[in-house]
Amino acid sequence: MAAQTSTETTVRIPSGKNKPDLRRMTRRTILYVVAVGLSLAFGFPFFYAVASSLKAPSEIYIFPPQLLPEVPQWSNYLAVFARQPLYTRWFANTVVVTALGTLGVVLSASLVAYSFARFKFRGRNFLFIATLSTMMMPAQVTLIPQFILFTKIGWLDTLYPLWVPLWFGGGAFYIFLMRQFIMSLPRDLDEVGAD
Repeated sequence: MAAQTSTETTVRIPSGKNKPDLRRMTRRTILYVVAVGLSLAFGFPFFYAVASSLKAPSEIYIFPPQLLPEVPQWSNYLAVFARQPLYTRWFANTVVVTALGTLGVVLSASLVAYSFARFKFRGRNFLFIATLSTMMMPAQVTLIPQFILFTKIGWLDTLYPLWVPLWFGGGAFYIFLMRQFIMSLPRDLDEVGAD
């Protein structure tokens, strides 16, 4: 039987190595505290508005104000719909325009951005710069031509002008944003998806 010998080795950690970790942790802690503080500061008005919408009228005007209602008045929301019958229509318009506009921007901007980011063709940079240059044109310049166009095609007093144009390119800013994102993805992901 052979005798085994063990040797102990001690590893010294330089004392200076802990300082960057401590600094980084301190920075992150401060960053998180500031981020949480700003989130609370910007989120509080929204929270207070929702809480106030659930208060009885007498609770809204008391001083000092209460943060939460004593008894939530869910009937306040029903009263809005009862007092203003058009509110249902306004709410539906908002949902339709938001949903269709968002869908149009995401689909059309991602298609255009993918072609700018992945395909190499003659005039690609010129077209991209031309697309970006449309961001420098003030909206007031196109206001009257758009009005004339929408009047001639019968879209005046409809929701179409609010969401249909977003299906055709979605705007230069969204194309730029999506192109930058696609360029950050490795090309290997494209090839994996093609298999």
